Amino acid sequence: MIHSNFRGLFVSVLLCVATSAHAAALVPIQGYSFTVLSSVGQEAKARELADRCEKAFQYFVGLYKSKPAKISLLALSKSDWSQYSVYPAYGMPNYANGELTVATESNDLWDSFVEIIRQNAPEAYKVMEQVYGRSGKIEMSQFFDLLVVHELAHSFQEQGGVRLPRLWLNELFANLSLHSYISENEPAQLPVLLTAPAILAGMDPNMLPFHTLSDFEGHYSDMDPQNYGWYQAKFHSAAAQVYDAAGASPAQAVWSAFLNHNSSTMQDNELLVFLESRGAGKVAEVARTWPK
Repeated sequence: MIHSNFRGLFVSVLLCVATSAHAAALVPIQGYSFTVLSSVGQEAKARELADRCEKAFQYFVGLYKSKPAKISLLALSKSDWSQYSVYPAYGMPNYANGELTVATESNDLWDSFVEIIRQNAPEAYKVMEQVYGRSGKIEMSQFFDLLVVHELAHSFQEQGGVRLPRLWLNELFANLSLHSYISENEPAQLPVLLTAPAILAGMDPNMLPFHTLSDFEGHYSDMDPQNYGWYQAKFHSAAAQVYDAAGASPAQAVWSAFLNHNSSTMQDNELLVFLESRGAGKVAEVARTWPK
């Protein structure tokens, strides 16, 4: 969910320091197309996440005709998170410099989204219980476990030479890639992927400090996790609508349009017209209809 190319030198230095200790502190797990490192005691969960990531890896290779040069999956316990993750809040999946970092344990961040729904959409709480209920408790790990595919999509896009000129387009592309993978490879997981985002996305955006796409560009690095989660919920729901209308082709169109293409100087409307001209009109429509 967090793509940290835009976080600056400080994060990069922290990541370099952490990377030097990976081999000593984390458990390597063999048998995948990429490096997998697990916190001690979390190996079974790490394999579960890596199995999904491997299937998505092969799917993206076919979809985008590209392969990242080097990626690592870090499956971390809460005690290891601060040493290795570029994002401080435990449980927020993130990608930086070839590393996909995900949590292996339930946590307060995941539970906070459940509480937001309980307080602001009580009529939807029973739906949450039906989809995410386990042993009398709503357990969001099954949703967040899917997001390793979102982070993997960031790695393909970044290492594949696809330079997307807006942060919202980066995140929407990753969610389009995720939704395409789930729809075509794990369709039984679609209710898990879509239910919570649809509820969150349906809330009044004016209750949030930030809700426009320009807000997202300007406050990507400093908004609180819950506000950022609302944006991701909107991107998830938008990705579902785009996929339902046109399948995976809009994601492929975005890839092709920006592959080795310098679009950094495009103005907002120019960008949307360009997307429409390159077969990604449904993606442009997301921006045109976003809450103002």
